[in-house]
Order: sequence, then structure tokens, then C-alpha cells
Amino acid sequence: MARITVLKGEAEGSIIEISEKDFKIGRDPSNDLIIKEPFVSRRHATIRYKRGKYLIIDSSINGTRIKDRPVKKKYLEDGDEIEIGGTVLKFELALQEKTPEAKEVMNESKNRLLKTGTLAAGISLIAILVISIFYFISTPSKPGIFSSQPGTGEKLPLQEKYLSDPVYHFKMGNRLYREKRIKEQNLYLSILYWKRGLELLRNTDSETYIQIEKFVDRISKELEGELKTEMFGAYQAYHLGNIKECRMHLEKILRMMPDVNNPFHKSALEKLKALK
Repeated sequence: MARITVLKGEAEGSIIEISEKDFKIGRDPSNDLIIKEPFVSRRHATIRYKRGKYLIIDSSINGTRIKDRPVKKKYLEDGDEIEIGGTVLKFELALQEKTPEAKEVMNESKNRLLKTGTLAAGISLIAILVISIFYFISTPSKPGIFSSQPGTGEKLPLQEKYLSDPVYHFKMGNRLYREKRIKEQNLYLSILYWKRGLELLRNTDSETYIQIEKFVDRISKELEGELKTEMFGAYQAYHLGNIKECRMHLEKILRMMPDVNNPFHKSALEKLKALK
């Protein structure tokens, strides 16, 4: 067994299991994965299980790319990113299909975790939470209601039945964090989800709360560091007389930090207005 995760495209975030049957991709409604893009052929590509491996076969006009190279036929490797039109798909093998080396690395990580003593007294709430997060990550989100976060202008997908479920919010935060390079605002949105999950977790095990709070603090500092880098880039470009590059840095800050009340957002907006 294997799976495809849509990293970029209309169905972004979707996870599709692949069996030993042919998995067809294209614009035609009969395909297993339908990509409605002008540069995608009706029957663009097929992933076929052959000799214990998964083979991708391109049958399109505009081509299929892996690692920025066009492919006609190629046995897929775990982690390969497949580009079809403007859509990016990640191919992953199930654990039982992975190489012995990959399994060994995963088992080693598991053993290290057990030696830390986190699970020494039995399965604690933090362990259950981590297991739950990774369970939900592997489950595609279904359409739900949308709730705007104050000051962001962004609509975050919040399924009604999960509004009071911290694990759901951690799952969404995790997904956005993994995809932080796909959209510039994803790191910020990830923090929003994690913080909301923490709010829902306040009255539970203190160790759990502290561990997750530390993680949220770390990724908040990561975002702050990236915003400072962009602001410095804008400052440097301005003093070198490169107004175009300065504007690009400032506009990127607005995308990375959509909260209009945030000091970085305010400062970037003021400087952009001064450039005009």
C-alpha cells in the first residue's frame, strides 16, 4: 500500500490511499484523482503496481515532472514529489513497503522515545495526544464550516463537531506547519490553530500543556525570526536604492503576517505607503 498527499492544488491537504490497482490521474471525471487544470490532460498519468513497486506512466501532452525533471516512466521512491500542471503530489509508501533501512530508522526513533521515560509510568495524556495528532494527520479533512480569526481576514476550516476538540486544532496546526513553504501565511495560521488547541486544553494534564506550550513558543519565535529577516532585507534594499526589492520584502511581510494589529504588519504597511 501507498498514499498520495496533495501538497499544492485544488485538493490541497487531501490524502488518497493507493492499492495494487491502477491509480489514474487527469481531467476526466473517470480518473481516481481529478485535476481540473488547462495544462493537465484528460488521462494524464497512471500509477501502476508492478513487481512489488509503484510505476508512474505519463501519457500526457504537457508532461509529468519529478525533481524538476520530465518523466515518461519511473519507479516511484518514498517521498517523491510529482508535478502535474500546477498540482504537486507527494508519494509515500506504507510502513510495510518501506526499505529495511527506513524501518530501522523509524524503530530507532521509537526506542529513543521509550528510553526518555515519557511512557515509563504507562501511557500518559501527552502520549495519547501525540498518537491522536498523527492519526488525524493521516486522515483527510472533510468540508466543514468556516470561522474567521480576529484581525486576520483569513478563514480557517473548522469542522463544527471539532470546534471544542484540541486534537483537531493540533492536527490542523501540524498540517499547516508542514506546509509552511507552500503558502507564506501558513506558519502564522499554524500558530493560531495550536494556540486555540492550547486554550481548549487548559484544564487537562499540566505536563501535556507545558510540552505543547514550549512547541508553540518555538514556532512563534521561528515566525518572528523570519519576519525580522524580511524587515532587514527591506531596510537594506531601501538604503541601496533598490525600491522594487524593498517593496517585495514588505509585501511578503504582509502575506506572512495577515494580522492587521501586529506590529510587523503595521510597520510594513506604513513603509509601503511611504514608498508610493
